[in-house]
Amino acid sequence: AGHGQFLGIEEIKQELQIPRQWLPVNGKVGLVRVEGDSMIPTISNGDSVVVEFDSGYTSDGLYLIRVEDSAYVKRIQREFGSLRIISDNPLYRELTVESNDVGLIGRVALIVRKT
Repeated sequence: AGHGQFLGIEEIKQELQIPRQWLPVNGKVGLVRVEGDSMIPTISNGDSVVVEFDSGYTSDGLYLIRVEDSAYVKRIQREFGSLRIISDNPLYRELTVESNDVGLIGRVALIVRKT
């Protein structure tokens, strides 16, 4: 959710079995652990998200994004050449940035709750 460090795709640490119908069709997916409270109540600290890498912008929704050297899971809305970056937790303010200032790493396809 906040202040993650983007180091690129890392090594496989664990394999999970997820029903195929829950996954995006392009097959380029990964599981990313989320830290922070900026996306509560949608995503909690310690939850994971399945990310469809290289999806591009498909519609407003949840994305794994890169801003400078940090990675975030945020709600994105496109608006007249800019992007609104929204945290679901009302304690965090919304940001509006130019579209080319944000790297879309991938679309969040599935939320996996911490147990």
